[in-house]
Order: sequence, then structure tokens, then C-alpha cells
Amino acid sequence: AAKPLPGNPNLKDLASILVVTEEKHMPRALAYAEKVIHKNKLFYESANGPYKVDLLTRAYNTAMLRALRHIREPNPEAALEFLQEEHPFYQEGWFDKSVRKRQIELGLKCIKWYLS
Repeated sequence: AAKPLPGNPNLKDLASILVVTEEKHMPRALAYAEKVIHKNKLFYESANGPYKVDLLTRAYNTAMLRALRHIREPNPEAALEFLQEEHPFYQEGWFDKSVRKRQIELGLKCIKWYLS
């Protein structure tokens, strides 16, 4: 079972969550949040900001949501398991690699997620 970090609440016990991010980032942020907590418990506030949506970002967002499509109802444990097992950012040594190497590996992971 997913366990919150010390001092953080259990997501199942929260009455609501406020998502705050740049306006262009909000649709993806809410799509991810709905994998963790029911949309009736989500509130959001957008801000204008310099969110850059390039080709890699769009491919990543689409591929990751495809990989998470099996989570039909909010399921924090399944979302955490996906991050720990599948998502490159959570793998040991990820941030020790060059930016270019991380981009290539993330691109390959996105292809895998598209094809799965």
C-alpha cells in the first residue's frame, strides 16, 4: 500500500486538494490528479506563466496518460506504483545523467508507453 511521507496526509482521507499551476499546464495536471483523487475533491487555480509546451512535452504528457489509462478510478497506490516502477524520474541515478541522455531515455520510454 502507498504510504505518505512523514507529515503528509493520506490522500484517501483528504476532503479536497487545490491544484495550482500555469494555465496551459492545468489540463494535464488535473488529468494526473484524477488518477489519485476523485475529481469532485479537486479544485484548481490557474496562473499565467511561462509554461513551455514543446514536442517532447506533448509526447510525454500523451504517453504517460496512456500508460495510466488502467487507473479508471482514483487509486493513489496504483499511481505511486507506476511512478516507482515505470517512470524514469524516480529511478536511481536519473538526475546524474546529462540532459541529452535523459531526453533520449524519456523519448524511448514514451514510445514504450504508446505501444503498451
